[in-house]
Amino acid sequence: MYNEGENLDFYYKGVCEELFKLSEYDFEIIFVDDGSTDNSWDKILDICDKDSRFNAVRLSRNFGSHVAVTAGLDRAKGDAAIILACDLQDPVETLDEFLKSWEKGYQIVWGKRITRGDERWRVIASNLFNLILRKWVLPKDSKFTTGSFMLIDRKVIDCYCMQEDHSRLTFAMVAWTGFMQTVIQYNRRLRIRGKTGWTFSRMISAFYNAILAYSTIPLKFVTTLSVLTFFFTVPVAAYLLYLYAEGRTGNIGWISTILTIFFFSSLILFQLSILGEYLIRVYKDASRRPLYFISADTVAERYTISRPGSRIR
Repeated sequence: MYNEGENLDFYYKGVCEELFKLSEYDFEIIFVDDGSTDNSWDKILDICDKDSRFNAVRLSRNFGSHVAVTAGLDRAKGDAAIILACDLQDPVETLDEFLKSWEKGYQIVWGKRITRGDERWRVIASNLFNLILRKWVLPKDSKFTTGSFMLIDRKVIDCYCMQEDHSRLTFAMVAWTGFMQTVIQYNRRLRIRGKTGWTFSRMISAFYNAILAYSTIPLKFVTTLSVLTFFFTVPVAAYLLYLYAEGRTGNIGWISTILTIFFFSSLILFQLSILGEYLIRVYKDASRRPLYFISADTVAERYTISRPGSRIR
């Protein structure tokens, strides 16, 4: 969560009413506060104080939702884990169907939105994003859907946590692992309170990261473009040589020269920028910096002797 203080009471109520009624399972809810600046952490502490089935970690700053998911999965000790955002747009009651599919042997259960109350442009962009990733980027036999509403088995959790990529995209990392997969369809809701942080720029960033992290298409595109450019220059060079042989060099003009320089300079800079994006990701992974830092942990608080009335904040 990030600044979801207004939704936490609804979240707690929904989880208690819908999830904990499944008495055949033991649940632990791990809140991950991704550096919220509102009263989210105080509310989390109140929930954890009154209900031992809830634990929480607070990241030292806002690292992004995909890193926050990693922090939660790093601490998940169960036979399976479910990712459920605190805005409750993904319904808690769908988790019963997730668990039934898991019991049948599926190790990844994807939640697929069949209806959603978002703006039309967001729906179109998401569908286009999904189509491109399915066709050219992620494993073709995967049943992935964009978004992080899913159940993953213990084996998948372990494989996910082994991946050390700094440019993280949860659904892409899970899809890449393979395993037995199925899809549960559901109707997505509007947010109860607050404003979504999934902006258009973040959507584009996620798409961009998925392309660069899981595909060599940009590099192949640069190679293809270079070859096409070479074949384009052959007739141009032949034409210039013809004009020179005819003694009509004055007809070439400085405009064509300048335009040629601009064209090839732009092409070279474009190719270098693609290579630079890959180098940035290599640098991030080679630097081996931690993905996140924890500023507070309710599990550590419960098992540490502290002064009466003290709280980690």
